[in-house]
Formats: sequence, structure tokens, C-alpha cells
Amino acid sequence: GDGGEGEDPAARVYEQPALAALGRVFRSAPPTELTESETEYVVRCVRHVLEEHVVLEFRVQNTIDDQLLKQVQVAVELEDEELYRVVAEVPCPRVRYGQTGSCFVALRRDPAREIELATLGCELRFNVVEVDPATGEPDGGPDDEGFPEEYPLEKLVLAARHYVARVSLGDFRRSWEQMGESGAAEVTENFALTKFATLGQAVAGVTEALGLQPADGTGRVAAADAEAHQLHLQGVFAPNVPVLARCLFKVHPQQGLLLQIAVRSEKAEVSQLISNSIADV
Repeated sequence: GDGGEGEDPAARVYEQPALAALGRVFRSAPPTELTESETEYVVRCVRHVLEEHVVLEFRVQNTIDDQLLKQVQVAVELEDEELYRVVAEVPCPRVRYGQTGSCFVALRRDPAREIELATLGCELRFNVVEVDPATGEPDGGPDDEGFPEEYPLEKLVLAARHYVARVSLGDFRRSWEQMGESGAAEVTENFALTKFATLGQAVAGVTEALGLQPADGTGRVAAADAEAHQLHLQGVFAPNVPVLARCLFKVHPQQGLLLQIAVRSEKAEVSQLISNSIADV
């Protein structure tokens, strides 16, 4: 089916035997548009993160009333095949006019390598079968396989933030202190945020880049003319590593927006990855 908003997005992965064998989906990231909104074919990508795999689900919508799309798939080209490689592809048999179908590409992640930003080229490939718009029946009869067509899509990125589930870990300050007492790995770094005009924009941008959940109502800057703000972020990094980040923003008269970030988790590499995600801002 098309899948309503309420259902678990991972359910569509489990329906495919080749993908269900890869294990449990840890997190399904919100969909990313890979086409302009007014195009003939609308494609969105949902990134499903598993323990050692990422399943890319491409939701393909057919908006052309005299076409039936058959054998729909997205060809993925990795700029660097060291971190991820394609291990399975599941095409969508057909997408009728007005409908949305899913095709999948499964990537295996090399667990020995650090997760870094990966960029993937994407191209929609399918067979076009011309149909009677009134009936939806193929002009060339039921066996008409149509002719092959290709359609370029936007590039897709896979970043550390896609491995993070936005969940609350309870009282932030208490969790922060407990992690400190239990010898959690802390990474502290300073950044100049040149892309943002206001404190509010910087807080929103950093929250998005890190993929974590704001705590204690700190996700908003109260006063428009504020010169400093403390942001508390929390979440769980795949497959099950709680992460906390404390971000102190300051507006400096000469240097502009400055950020001091401290990240705590039980794994040093996770703390470092989250801190490094500031580069994705």
C-alpha cells in the first residue's frame, strides 16, 4: 500500500524478504525530496538505518495520467566505495498514475570505518508503458513492457545525523552529571559559525546538523536581541549509544557567532562524530 503517516515506516522494509534478513531497523529518518515538487515523477528518499546497513527507500509517485511505470528502480552511485557498498536492490514492479511505489537499495557499511559524510548520485530508471488515461489499460496490450527511460535525481547525503534517534533521556542536567561521573567520553570544541545571521538561526542549524533532540525548552532563543544561549541536546546513536551535547552560543562583536560544544557519550568515537557534525551545518 501507499502507507499512511501513522504507520511504522520500517514496516515496508520488513515486507521485503531480501531486506528483512538484514535485521532490525534502528531509525527511519524523515523523507528527503530528490525532485522538484512540480515534476512528472516525484521521488522522496527515506533512509532506514540498521546495525551494519542503510536501506534507502525511494518513494516514487507517478503524476502522468497516460503512463504506467514498470520495473522502477533508482541507480545509486557512490563517490567513495570504502564506507558503503551496494549489496541489494529491490525494484518496484509497477507504479500506476496517481500512485506511489517503493523501490529499495541496501548499502552495507564497513563497521571498521568511521562514519563520515557520504554523497550518492541517484538516477531513476524505469520502463514507460503508454496507457489509455480513461481506463489505465496499456495501449499495446497487457504484455506491453514499454520502453526504458532514465530521469536524473538530486544527490543524496548520508551523514552521522541520520544515525541518531531523537529521543528524550530524561532530566538533561542529571543525565549530564551521571555521564560525567561514570567516566563518559567527552569532546569539547570551539567553532565560529559564519553561515548564520542570528542566534536563533544558529541554534536551529546546529540542532538539525547534529540530529539530536532539544531538551528543557532550549531549542528556542527567548529574546531576539539575546547575546548568548545555551542549548541542551540529547538522543541515541545507532545501535544504542545515548548521547548528550551542551552547546554554548555567544555573539562576539568582532568575531560574530561563536559556539562551544561539549558532547558526552559512552563511546569516544560517537562523541567525536557528533562534534564533527558541526562541519555539516
